[in-house]
Amino acid sequence: MSGNPQTPRPAGGSVPGVRKLAPYWYPYTTMAKERWLGREILEVVSTEFRDRSVEYYRYALESGVTSINGKIAKPNTIIKNGDRIENIVHRHEPPITSTPVKIILHDREREYLVINKPGSIPVHATGRYYHHSLVQILRMDFGFDKVYTINRLDRLTSGLMIVPLNADLARSLSAEFVNGAVRKEYIARCKGEFPVEEVLCEEPLLTVDRQMGLNIVHPKGKPAKTIFNRIRYDENTHTSVIRCRPLTGRSHQIRVHLQYLGYPIANDPIYSEERIWGPNLGKGGIDIIPSSERTAPAPPPHLQTGHNPEVLISGVDDSADGIMLSTDGESTEVVPQLSLDEAIARLPAMEAPLPAVDPDTGTLYCPECYLPLHPDPKPEKLYIFLHALKYTTSLGSFETEMPEWASEGWEWEQ
Repeated sequence: MSGNPQTPRPAGGSVPGVRKLAPYWYPYTTMAKERWLGREILEVVSTEFRDRSVEYYRYALESGVTSINGKIAKPNTIIKNGDRIENIVHRHEPPITSTPVKIILHDREREYLVINKPGSIPVHATGRYYHHSLVQILRMDFGFDKVYTINRLDRLTSGLMIVPLNADLARSLSAEFVNGAVRKEYIARCKGEFPVEEVLCEEPLLTVDRQMGLNIVHPKGKPAKTIFNRIRYDENTHTSVIRCRPLTGRSHQIRVHLQYLGYPIANDPIYSEERIWGPNLGKGGIDIIPSSERTAPAPPPHLQTGHNPEVLISGVDDSADGIMLSTDGESTEVVPQLSLDEAIARLPAMEAPLPAVDPDTGTLYCPECYLPLHPDPKPEKLYIFLHALKYTTSLGSFETEMPEWASEGWEWEQ
């Protein structure tokens, strides 16, 4: 991916504790990936980018907004090896916490940083996140143009990261993490009264959806081992603050092991969600035995459309507009469209007007791309109660302060 994004402006009117950016135009260029080859572009965009409906992407493509090798593409255009796909998107970056990234240590001699990453910030630009990514924040706010992020905390997880500033240190330190030579300690706040005695969980973990990062306890999974110790139990919220020591480095290891034990992280939107796992919240693992008597769960009433959403159907959503994609070559379609250079030249002069309002529902829409605008989330919804507290490596032992939510008797709006 490449591009020269418009410098965004901070958005006003945010709720306390939330950092926002005004929407901005972003030029996007990518080469066809191997997994895309031989597939229709509509199928690719609707499965790779799930934040909007198939109908939205069909409408965008039918409007003549996507270019492949300088030619306008249609929904059934087949992606081939070497194809260059270009567009300019109206980017609405999700809000993040206003808690700033903190540099704990800058070792100029050995060239590395030790930082405290707030929850809600992804390490790398991904999906709708660009300026609200750790790499960009380190570049724009602190002037570090080249960083090597080797221990990548999940977006929702806060805490300590060691960030080398040269490739040689990145390789050696990365090997320490891979080989299990780094001692790690995390803090979590989980549901329920966690046992006083030390708890060891050695259940194997299997990734069932790589794009979502969803993991479960499964006998065919990879070995995983975590030690838990209770720090305190807070009766006022019926939650426990615990110390977690992962001895392996599986994806979502602490979150899934706590769920399996029956004490999921208190505000985890995935592993502590009854609508996903049922009233037991996945305690003891899920039933993985095949049965011909089972049927797929019915979707909620507002999503029962009478068709399979994975099937590429005809028809468009008239409320959808939005992605304005560029062309560098001649078009065979009669569609008003700027060239990439012309669009980039106009970016500095583009100012987003006030949101449009649907007179029937009162829903706010972006006047540039008609994306529905949602209310600002509460700060506690932007992260989970999981914090990387301490790492011990060949460089030394590093530790952050305890997170605010780990203090005794701490309460939040649930």
